[in-house]
Amino acid sequence: MELNLKGIQPDTLVEMLKLSFASESWDTILQIADKLHQSINRIYTANQEDRAAGIQVRTYGLERSVVYYFGYSMCLKGIAHQRKGEFSESRACIQKYADLSGLEGLDEESWKDIELYRRLSVVNAYVIDIIEGKVEVLEKYVSFLRDNPNELLPGLLHILQSSMNHHYSADWILAEFEELVSTRSETYTTQRNIRYYIKYIHLLSKYYAVQGDHLTAVNVLLQGLVFSVKVRDDIGFRQSTALFESMRDHTTAEQQELYKSLMIEVLEG
Repeated sequence: MELNLKGIQPDTLVEMLKLSFASESWDTILQIADKLHQSINRIYTANQEDRAAGIQVRTYGLERSVVYYFGYSMCLKGIAHQRKGEFSESRACIQKYADLSGLEGLDEESWKDIELYRRLSVVNAYVIDIIEGKVEVLEKYVSFLRDNPNELLPGLLHILQSSMNHHYSADWILAEFEELVSTRSETYTTQRNIRYYIKYIHLLSKYYAVQGDHLTAVNVLLQGLVFSVKVRDDIGFRQSTALFESMRDHTTAEQQELYKSLMIEVLEG
């Protein structure tokens, strides 16, 4: 569906992109990102004309540097393409925000944003490499996750999915971050972190099932089910129960009893 984005200001478009990302509306992001890029390009061109004429550059009410909007539009567009499996298109977007130093009229804030997007371009290129099964970049990506714990859950999702798609072990990575993920699970209160954590639990359960370790797979799944009940996440609860039923033939009597008690708790609640 074609969106009517006429007249919407850049900062509003940024907020729309954030909401669309949270709801995983990738096609919507592509439209909004293009509109943001077009809008900020018009403002940048007008700024250049003001400088050439020797008059004061207008801000047009922007809350951030022009660099920020150029980078944000291409970064979100690249992520949308990546999530749609369009990796060449995603890499093309990454190239557009990897080095924004060629823009003119840069101030201190602009240079900080340039460095921000330079770092993001490296990491997002690693993500595509990992999705494509290029295990040689794993150590570099894991190093990034060590330094950026807020990106740990989405990072582990990429690694787990890649390991199953390309048949390699991620045990050493899971072992390193197991305690940190478990400790931080108590702090997952935002919708973003709740969704990421439940997705992580589901993929982790599937990962162990693929390896033939059904006991651990079901234990992990039950952990996710307990979490879903605790935070009242209906989507996660439905997905967890469906996954449990698909694994029921591999469950122990103890696991079935815990599952039953959780179902009773939900019914009584």
